[in-house]
Amino acid sequence: MAETGIGALLAQLRDDLGWSQQHVADEYNKAEGRSAMTGKEIGRYERESRVPTSRTRGFLAVVFGVDPLTLDRAAGITKRRKAEGRTLGLPTPRNHVLAPPSRRALAAEASASARFSRFIASRNTDACAVEQLDAEVFSLARQYVSHPVSELYAGIRGLRDETFDLLRGRQRPRQTSDLYVTAGRLCGLSAHVCLDLGD
Repeated sequence: MAETGIGALLAQLRDDLGWSQQHVADEYNKAEGRSAMTGKEIGRYERESRVPTSRTRGFLAVVFGVDPLTLDRAAGITKRRKAEGRTLGLPTPRNHVLAPPSRRALAAEASASARFSRFIASRNTDACAVEQLDAEVFSLARQYVSHPVSELYAGIRGLRDETFDLLRGRQRPRQTSDLYVTAGRLCGLSAHVCLDLGD
């Protein structure tokens, strides 16, 4: 780990514990006695878009149960790499990756993951699948006012059919009622599509 930068080290420590970035932030806030740290900030440290200060590293060491010097050394490596990169006009070594994917590609990946999650839950729906559906419906509703109907119709219809399939499966009564509300919203969006297309 001698040449591990602070971002990779923090990500590894977090992965070893099976924690989310938000969970790390919550533990940090407990250790510090405030609530200023966020999961997004932990993400910035892991991506090395920011290097945590010495004080912050001290609390992170408490959270992860490691020697603060370990984090200090990793931060030093990151700072050195950033300085070398600036001198040569190159990106920092940790960031030698392909160009980031487009927002559309990321949205498609997220959608595929959500569909697979719902497929797993299709015969015994869980709260997570219902929440994902609800979030996608609100996303479609927001997009409806600014995107062509032709781009959204297939998504609305597909999500409506998935919701109907989930209702044919098994779920708790509370989730059944939530699914009916989601199905109603999707049917409403479908009706808007028909109206907007003159039918």
